[in-house]
Amino acid sequence: MRKGIRYSRSVAETKRIARDIISRAAAEHSSPNALVISIFGELGAGKTSFVKGGAAFFGIPQKNITSPTFALLKRHLIKRRGTGFRFFYHADAYRIDNAREFASLGFGDITKDSESIVCVEWGERIRSLLPRNTLRISIGPGKKKNERTISVNRR
Repeated sequence: MRKGIRYSRSVAETKRIARDIISRAAAEHSSPNALVISIFGELGAGKTSFVKGGAAFFGIPQKNITSPTFALLKRHLIKRRGTGFRFFYHADAYRIDNAREFASLGFGDITKDSESIVCVEWGERIRSLLPRNTLRISIGPGKKKNERTISVNRR
């Protein structure tokens, strides 16, 4: 996955960028573990919109992707055939007190499943649980009005 910065000026553009980034990461994924994507950004930055764009690539209706702030973790069956993945997990660590709380949900086992993609909002709160090769997405304000910067890095 190529590192770099992308710019978005709308929710629709954020979703298109996410679809591109996540579809490329899925195609390049060769680990025996899950593809884990940690999304960083302030409240309202567009983290859930980013996840919706990635989920759409796998045939998951965007209306099914809502912030799992209270549930912490949601699992979706991937509809698109030929991706090599079966499950799409959407996690949100915003409301947790410590990483152990998240680990008790079976997060470690989920990240070891090669048929899973795991998108984690507020991943910085569970940094110790994230696998070594986690794809890090940072969403921040851009220089122009309504602009967001979306940067991609490997942990």
